[in-house]
Amino acid sequence: MEVQLQYPNVLITAYCDDITILGSAADCLIVVDCLRERLELEGIGLYFNLGKSSLLTTENLISSVIPKVHTGLVILGVPIGSDTYVRETLALEMNKKCRSLDYLSVFSSYHQYALIKTCVNNRATNLARCIRLYLINYKMCYFIPREEVVYL
Repeated sequence: MEVQLQYPNVLITAYCDDITILGSAADCLIVVDCLRERLELEGIGLYFNLGKSSLLTTENLISSVIPKVHTGLVILGVPIGSDTYVRETLALEMNKKCRSLDYLSVFSSYHQYALIKTCVNNRATNLARCIRLYLINYKMCYFIPREEVVYL
């Protein structure tokens, strides 16, 4: 919270162990360093995994230990970026979901239903709700409840 107050031009959000920092690339990198220092000082065992971090930027002059990406990244399982990046990431995710169904045959029908309801379907539903509608493959539309579709 104190870091957010020190850097009002940067938005810091967190969910479980995922932290998203929004702002100019230079400001975000300063905030990352500040948060890393605070975590080390706290001594509670939390640390930044720079290998799982990404810096989405169009600024080429910024140097960083965090890998830079220019087309998009995934935040809390949802692809964010260019239309091409989102479509390609969605296609890969849906293929993984379809492949995971092949493994269900080893479970009883009760457990198959529970796994589809709580794991496979929820993930696809979350993706379908978070992506711009025109980017969604028609097959993903099966996961969006009709009452949630807004027609313009």
